[in-house]
Amino acid sequence: MENKEIATSGKMSLYLIGYWLLWGIPLGIIYTFLFSIISHSISSLLLQAIISIVLQGIMAIILWKLSTSSAFKKRTISSEDVSTVIKNLLIFTIAICMLTAINNISKVNSQIDNAINSNFELKLRENMMTRLYNEKQINEYNQKKEKAISDVKSQLYTYLIILEIGLTVVYLSVLPIEKKELLKYAQ
Repeated sequence: MENKEIATSGKMSLYLIGYWLLWGIPLGIIYTFLFSIISHSISSLLLQAIISIVLQGIMAIILWKLSTSSAFKKRTISSEDVSTVIKNLLIFTIAICMLTAINNISKVNSQIDNAINSNFELKLRENMMTRLYNEKQINEYNQKKEKAISDVKSQLYTYLIILEIGLTVVYLSVLPIEKKELLKYAQ
């Protein structure tokens, strides 16, 4: 066996996370491309969420394998440090899942509001309504519009909750596989 630097659990955790982030860029681009092609023909948000979870599960396995092989090219760790590294990766995974969930959920309201506010046809129609309809009819329209917006947001929140829970489960499920992989490389 070749001489490799024996790294501490903290240093190896940083290498694994660093390579995870580096490999995540090209794999993220591939994922985005594949998901956009597949989801373009699917109208069901639930089915899109399931496909996203499966694709990201595959990508997560590949990503950790690439990260591990890259991190262990020039270094190794003691087999006693594997559990500490896995704990660090668990913390990292939970943090990434939480940040992604917060980011995705915060985007929903602004994207819907931007879509409504930038719709020229809708603005023109609402402007014409003020001239053609009485106040009661305009109020009814506004109530229906707000209900439709609320329904869309509710569907999107449901989609995001399903997606984020599924992704968190998938990413956490990959860690036992990662532990086995680390034990192969450890001394």
